[in-house]
Amino acid sequence: DAMELESMSLEGKWACVAAVDAMVKGEARLGSLFLERGGARLVARALRAAATMGRDAEELRRALAYLVTSLADGSTQAVSLLCAEGAMASLAEVSLQGSGLEVEATMWALGSLGGIGAVLDVMSKQQATGVSHAMRGGVLALSQCAWNAVGDQEELSRLPVALALLLDFMAHEETLSAASGDGSSLRVQCVVALGSVLASLVTHAPPNRHGNVDRGVEVLLTCLQTTPVLSASSNASAGATAASDTTCGSSGAVADAAASFAAEKAAEAIGRIALASVEWRQALRQCGALEALAGWIHCREAPLRLQQYLFWAAAAIAGLQFVSNEMRLHMASADAVHAGLCTIIDILDDDVEDEYASVGAERSRDADMPALLGLVLEAMRTHPGALEVQEKACSCVGLLVRLVTASRQ
Repeated sequence: DAMELESMSLEGKWACVAAVDAMVKGEARLGSLFLERGGARLVARALRAAATMGRDAEELRRALAYLVTSLADGSTQAVSLLCAEGAMASLAEVSLQGSGLEVEATMWALGSLGGIGAVLDVMSKQQATGVSHAMRGGVLALSQCAWNAVGDQEELSRLPVALALLLDFMAHEETLSAASGDGSSLRVQCVVALGSVLASLVTHAPPNRHGNVDRGVEVLLTCLQTTPVLSASSNASAGATAASDTTCGSSGAVADAAASFAAEKAAEAIGRIALASVEWRQALRQCGALEALAGWIHCREAPLRLQQYLFWAAAAIAGLQFVSNEMRLHMASADAVHAGLCTIIDILDDDVEDEYASVGAERSRDADMPALLGLVLEAMRTHPGALEVQEKACSCVGLLVRLVTASRQ
């Protein structure tokens, strides 16, 4: 009822919108109740009014964009009602004319309503302007839209266009981000979006069939190769042993936090691509990606989180045998062992439901499970004081004992 009052102050309107958004996020059925009481009309009217209020209404436009996204999340009814009231047109207007952070939130909301096509339409109109808030918001929106495209042929058909636009944008990233003054976060956003688009496309585009898909995978590998903390080990041989650990950090290179985060996302994307397509898994083996990942894992300078992502990506390509081999090579490193144990859990635990469950990765033969159990026990003996190693090793033991027992019955 309060949102019906046109005379309400900007602060009052913002408070109403933010309150509805918080309630919808907390309880989805309240979104349906809000829409039943004419909420779509009120939101669309507020968007149209806010679009003409200049910079004073930036926070209101941002709050409205968040509310649209919350209402549209998982609700085709909400999407239909909001689109029927003209919300998409208002969001597009704000995205094209706005200049603040509300534009990035608006692009995300636009993707929630109109999918990839609506986001690409605005991005194509803004591409010539370089790093605008609309382009940044579009990159963020494409990440989510790409995941939602799985199983939707119409949305999947738009992904090659999104991929081409992303690659072109990233090709000019250094120049553009220098102008924007925030290149590190933009790089992370681009890598996340690229990985999402590729993971959705690779099941439909085998290696050497679609030039931009091949090029996109190369960009992800280059992102890893040029990460400062990993570049010192880029020349390491694929057959390096634990002795190479001592030479990797001698360059004194310290990774920037944002660069390491971008590398994490690139490794995650490589792993998802390998899990999504057997043909791409084989191609990543053949092109040397697995050897490169092994070389980077050898580097002690890599932060633990990045090391875990590298292990996970390599396991997605080569399976459990790779993880066990690397653990043997680096048994003296608690960080490397911890990363390996986490990956073993991802591969073996059929009950894992999180986004990093390595469904599709190659397991060892049942006959290898006792040997793997012995390796885990060795890790526990080697690092008795490392709580994180002991915790993950116990989880591995539980899984392996169950598998070993089942194989003997």
